[in-house]
Amino acid sequence: MKKLILYSFIFLFSSTLSGQKVPDNDKAAINGYINKMMYLDLKPVVSDALPAVFTGKFYIVHQEFRFDTSGNWICQNIKLNVTGSSVSYLEGLNSNMVVNSLPVLFKKDFLLKDENAAAKLESALNVIYPCEDRDISQIKHMKKGDQWIFIRGKFFDNYNAMIITVDPKGAITKIIYSLDYKM
Repeated sequence: MKKLILYSFIFLFSSTLSGQKVPDNDKAAINGYINKMMYLDLKPVVSDALPAVFTGKFYIVHQEFRFDTSGNWICQNIKLNVTGSSVSYLEGLNSNMVVNSLPVLFKKDFLLKDENAAAKLESALNVIYPCEDRDISQIKHMKKGDQWIFIRGKFFDNYNAMIITVDPKGAITKIIYSLDYKM
């Protein structure tokens, strides 16, 4: 019973805190701190393969955030696409997942309907999602039914693969990344 009361108190207290408005001067101070502690390095991704398949321009953003002067920090590289005034974040491919960011970035007239289109897409994937040097020899693609499978490397006994489902005309309807594709 004591635990129930304690958990109820913690829940009510945290709910009360989360419902409070943050004063504008505190927001400004926090934003100033974050801007002072953050470092961004923006690099364009340049390749003839990308405009054949995708809209917009691609960028890699190296982001560092230093928590304090003791040297504690985190860093990451993120990929962005800028099309007009719209900015899209590209997910990292590190688990079995549906890849939601790519389908909206394909050119309207790009259809994955034949080997030529598949080769163009594979070249573009090699630029925005490059493989490790050890996996380059594994890169290939194949068509199975209404899916194109783009092998991106080996993962233990199976393969990393981008599985792209297309409609009868070749329009891309779904993209799945798999760490355990079996050949």
